[in-house]
Amino acid sequence: KNLPEAKAGKFKAKRFEINTPGDKTKTYINRRFYEEVSSKYKNDKQYNLRLELAREAHLLFPKAHFVRTEESQHHKDALYFDVYEYADKDRGLVIEFKRKVNKDGGFLHFMRIK
Repeated sequence: KNLPEAKAGKFKAKRFEINTPGDKTKTYINRRFYEEVSSKYKNDKQYNLRLELAREAHLLFPKAHFVRTEESQHHKDALYFDVYEYADKDRGLVIEFKRKVNKDGGFLHFMRIK
C-alpha cells in the first residue's frame, strides 16, 4: 500500500522502478517481493533484520553487483533468474538478491542474508 505509483503500460501499478546494476534495464519491486521475503524464514533469528532490509531493497539493490544467472526450476513463467550480491559494510553482512526475468521484464523476487 505504501509503494509508489508508476505507469505500467496503459495502467498504473504500485511498484518501485529501479536501475538494474550493470545493465540498462529496469528492475521492478512490487508487492510479491515483500510477500515472498516476509513469508520465508519466519522462525529465523534474523527475521526482523530481513524485513528491515526488504524495506530498503529499492536503495540497496542498485548498489549490488551481478554474480550469476540461474535456470528457473520451479517458476514456469520465469525465463531465468539473475543473482546479485551487496556487501553491507555497516552491518557486516552480504545480501543476495534474486531477480526473476520473464516476458514482462525483470522483477526483484527474493532476498537472502548470507
